[in-house]
Amino acid sequence: MEVVAVGIMKVFVVFILPVILSVTLATAVTFDILDRPGRELDMWPQSTSHVGHGGQDQDSDIGDATHDTDTRISIMGLSQSYAAGEVLSVGVTVHDPSFDCGDLYITVYLADSNTVLSQGAFFEQCFVADGLGLPTEGEFSTAIDTPGRYVITADMTAPAGSNISTSEVFVVK
Repeated sequence: MEVVAVGIMKVFVVFILPVILSVTLATAVTFDILDRPGRELDMWPQSTSHVGHGGQDQDSDIGDATHDTDTRISIMGLSQSYAAGEVLSVGVTVHDPSFDCGDLYITVYLADSNTVLSQGAFFEQCFVADGLGLPTEGEFSTAIDTPGRYVITADMTAPAGSNISTSEVFVVK
């Protein structure tokens, strides 16, 4: 009987106790991170809160260009509609001094399916000191040949880990 108790104790210490400790530690770390200001749990980082089911902006009619409510970042040079094959060239302006440097990601999605058509990443964009729009190397450009409704997003991530984003809807005819 004593041998069985020792065997059960070894199984508990080797297999069950590490699982309990891992789950407890992970929960404590996650709670601590989410308890900090400006942090949230985003299980689906590709989706945005201002884009509804099917990728359509909830406050817009089909064909209207729409703006996100985050005024700290804006997409510059975007038209409401483009002809098929016409080059779309945009830049980004950040109006938040806490984002003087960071990584910029610009992505174009097909609005109905959230399929990524084009994406640009511009790293270490420091613009307040330079007084420039973003990206500092020029503009994000892409051509879309297929008519439809599209969403373009601009995400700026600061070195400290915080980010701001905006999106707009446009049509290719």
